[in-house]
Amino acid sequence: MKCPACNNEIPYGKICPYCKKDIILTKKIIDLSNTFYNHALTFTKNNELSFAIIYLKKSLCLYKNNTNARNLLGLIFYRMGRIGDALKHWVISQTLSKGINLANDYLMSAQQNPKILDKYNDSIKFYNLGLNYINQNNDDMGVIQLKKSLEINPDFIDALNLLALCYIYQEEKDKAQKLIERVLQIDNSNIIANNYYKRYIDKKNLQSKKFFTTKIKFIDMFNFSRAVIFLSGIFFGIIIIYALVFPAQISSKNKSIEKLQKELDVIQENYDTINEEIPKLKKENEQLTKDNIEFQQKLLENETQKLLTQAQDLYSQKKIIQATDILYGLSPVKSEELSEQIEKLRKKVYPSAAKIYYDKGLQAYNSKNFEQAKENFEKALLFSENPEKINYYLEKMKSE
Repeated sequence: MKCPACNNEIPYGKICPYCKKDIILTKKIIDLSNTFYNHALTFTKNNELSFAIIYLKKSLCLYKNNTNARNLLGLIFYRMGRIGDALKHWVISQTLSKGINLANDYLMSAQQNPKILDKYNDSIKFYNLGLNYINQNNDDMGVIQLKKSLEINPDFIDALNLLALCYIYQEEKDKAQKLIERVLQIDNSNIIANNYYKRYIDKKNLQSKKFFTTKIKFIDMFNFSRAVIFLSGIFFGIIIIYALVFPAQISSKNKSIEKLQKELDVIQENYDTINEEIPKLKKENEQLTKDNIEFQQKLLENETQKLLTQAQDLYSQKKIIQATDILYGLSPVKSEELSEQIEKLRKKVYPSAAKIYYDKGLQAYNSKNFEQAKENFEKALLFSENPEKINYYLEKMKSE
């Protein structure tokens, strides 16, 4: 017999002498993890990706070495346009299993097509730019960046949902509806898209029955043992009553009672063991979550370093606007050294970008092209250290 945890041969016993784990309990946990994986597979085939993600995370919470679940989670993230998350899970899967593993094929395919990864990377950059503009209440610029993101990756669900929200607030519900329907074609269990549709697009109709009935199916598998014990107790009581009513059959029924009692004791023992293991599983899950966060932060810092180098090169080539776009879209990182390098370059680039946008705005203003002037002045305002002149022209245009 092989230990399901470390895969070593065990001649006898319930405890593995190598990894010191309970073999029966470990097998039950792995079986439960595979059950969650099978549910997720069904959801994936039905294009219910959000529900599939929930089940796959539960599967990995129970058994982090479930490479099938991790590979499927990577594929779902890839389908949804979240390339970084997909690569992260495939790399972890490849590390956990050195043998035959589909993650090797996925990563090799990604390495052989670096241009595709670059395009997806550009899509995420435009999405982040759009998000920054929207946070600054500049919806028009945000919509432009989100459109650029979706031109590169039409299935980027986060960008589709955010652009749909922009259209909803701009009262362009036809455009929003097309985007929401596109999201639901990819992931018809997407909570955000379903919520937008219910609230803003079709207030008369509730969300599809399928959406709610699928949600109801989501049960807590850890309570299954408790339910089995309760039902077994009821059956046990019925057998006793039956034996009292029919004295001639007492002997045979007593044997049945003893058998059921043994089965009930085994179930109770397994349930107690699982309860004892839950704190350990929680600790393992917390450690895995911590490792994932550190890994994601490391990926972010590596990507940020590449973008910073690219921005430095563009600045040295006097390509100020391109360098500004990259610097403005960079996400915060934990590394103090890298953060200082970013701020140092921003202090060099931003004033030049502000002057370029200010000059363009002034030229457009003098040509009576107030719409273009406003757009350039607002961009200049983002990067200028002395906004007085810019605000003067912006206020002046309101009265013209």
